[in-house]
Amino acid sequence: QALVYDLEVAAGRVWFEGRTALLRDEAGKHTRVVWATRDVTEQKRLEAEMFQIRHQQEQILNAAGEGIYGLDARGRTTFVNPAGARMLGYAAEELIGKPQHELIHYARPDGTPYPKAECPIYAAFHDGKTHQVDDEVFWRKDGTSFPVQYTSAPMRDERGALVGAVVVFEDITKQKRAEDELYRLANHDALTGLVNRRRFAEALEQALADGRRYGLGGALLMVDLDGFKAVNDTHGHKVGDDVLRAVAEVLRQGLRESDTAARLGGDEFAVLMPHTDVAGALEVAHRLVAGIGALPDALPRVEAVAASVGVARYPEHSDDPDKLMVCADQALYQAKRSDAGHVVAYAG
Repeated sequence: QALVYDLEVAAGRVWFEGRTALLRDEAGKHTRVVWATRDVTEQKRLEAEMFQIRHQQEQILNAAGEGIYGLDARGRTTFVNPAGARMLGYAAEELIGKPQHELIHYARPDGTPYPKAECPIYAAFHDGKTHQVDDEVFWRKDGTSFPVQYTSAPMRDERGALVGAVVVFEDITKQKRAEDELYRLANHDALTGLVNRRRFAEALEQALADGRRYGLGGALLMVDLDGFKAVNDTHGHKVGDDVLRAVAEVLRQGLRESDTAARLGGDEFAVLMPHTDVAGALEVAHRLVAGIGALPDALPRVEAVAASVGVARYPEHSDDPDKLMVCADQALYQAKRSDAGHVVAYAG
C-alpha cells in the first residue's frame, strides 16, 4: 500500500511516497516490515503548478468578454465559457457534448442551410489552419440570430495530432448597426431618406456601364416641384420639409424595386429606371406627377403642390452620365415653361 507524506526539512518541504511490505517466515509469522520510499517532491511541485495553471485558465475563460468554446474531432462541444453560453442563450451544460453546428451554426444569415462541409469552424481541425470569419451569424436557443466575428483555431494533443478546435467569437451587433448608420448617412438624404446626389451618381454610372455591356437601355427622370418656394415663404420650412418627405414617399410608392429615387438638393429629385423604354418612363412620370399633385389632400395648410418632369433615355440620348443629366435637365426646363405638372421627353 502506497502512502504519500511530506516532511519539513531545513531546505523546505519534501514529499515522499512510501510503500510497506510484511515479511513472513516459513511458519507464516510476521518477522519484519520492509519500508521503501522515494522522493516525489518534483512530481508534487509539477502537480501544483498544473493545478494553478488550470485554475488560472478557468479564471481567464470565466472573465473573458468574448465567447469561447471547444470542440472535439466530431464537432461536439467540450467546454464553453460563461460569456459564450450567455450570448447563445444556453446554460453551459446544455451545450456540452452536443454538436455545435446543429445548435448554433446551422444556417446562413439569410436563413438558408449551412452545409457542415463548408463550415470554417470544422475546417480548422481538418486542415490544421486557423480560420477567421466576420460576416456570419450564430443562432441562439430561442431561434434568433446575431452577427459574429470568430476565429476557429486547431487543437492538438501532445503528439501533435489534431483533436478538435477552439472557437473565440464576439457579438458584433453594435458594430454592424454603427456601420449601417454610417453607410446610411453617407449615401442617403437626411430629410427624405432617399439616396443622395453622390450615391445617385454612382448608381447612374453603373447603370450606363451595364447598358453598354449588355445592350440594355433605361431612362433618367428629373423631377422638380413647381412653386415650392411659395410654400416655404407662406408656411415656413417645417411645412416645406413635410412636403419634401411626402414627395419622397410618392416616389417610393410609384417606382419598381429596381428603380432608384434620389433627392439631389432643395426641391429637385431624380429617378433612374433601368430596363425600360420611353413609353414606360413617360407612364411612370405621369403617375408621379398625379401623385404629387394630390398631396394637398393629405397635407394641412398646403393649398397646391405640382411637379414637372423631364425624361431622357439612354443610350439613345447619351451613355455618358453628365451628358444624360443635361438632356434630362433640358427636358425638365421645357416642362416647367409649359403648364405646371407637365411631362416632357428629351427630343434631341
